[in-house]
Amino acid sequence: MLSRQFLPKEDEANFLALCPVCAAKYKEFVNDDVMGDLWEAVVSADSCEIPISLGDENTGIRFVETHLCDLKTIIECES
Repeated sequence: MLSRQFLPKEDEANFLALCPVCAAKYKEFVNDDVMGDLWEAVVSADSCEIPISLGDENTGIRFVETHLCDLKTIIECES
């Protein structure tokens, strides 16, 4: 999900399970230019859905609560 620039240590909490269409959109539109915005959205999330823009489409990534908590903890430990 987050590039090595934002989360250098590999951890299973950093992986997403997406349908093939969403995975292709994510791969196409989520690059280093917007990765910082995604990182900030995860860190400051108040709910389990993180807003994200995939080209012209505004959508979200919905996490299971424990997955989001694990990801936030990993990010905090790396910071």
